[in-house]
Amino acid sequence: MFIPMSAGCIRWLTVAVCSLGVIFPVAAADHTKSASLPASSSVAKKECTDQPVSEWLSEEEFKLLIRHRGYKNFKFKIVYNSCYEIYGMDAQDQLIEAYFNPVNAKLNRLNTIK
Repeated sequence: MFIPMSAGCIRWLTVAVCSLGVIFPVAAADHTKSASLPASSSVAKKECTDQPVSEWLSEEEFKLLIRHRGYKNFKFKIVYNSCYEIYGMDAQDQLIEAYFNPVNAKLNRLNTIK
C-alpha cells in the first residue's frame, strides 16, 4: 500500500500515520516507495552494549524504568543482539521509536514523529 504525502500522511517504519491519528499498515515491499523520515533518523548505532546478556536489565525492570520516564503504549523488542527497542508514545503523546542500552537503560537513539 502506498500512502501519498499529499493525503496528509507520513510514513513511519511499517505504518503510515495520517491526520486525525489514523494509522495504516504498510507492506514491507513498499518501503522503497516512500521515505518521509529525514536521513538523520536512520537506525541506531548497531551496538548499544558489548556487555554479556547476564549483565542486562531484565525485560520487566527495563519496562518499569521507561514507564517511569513517561513512555506508554509501547511494544518492546531486542535488536542487533545488543539494544532494547521500543515503539510507542512519549510523555508528550508523540509517536516514538527509541533504542536503549540494555545494561543501564541509557537512551541511545530517539526518533520522533512530529
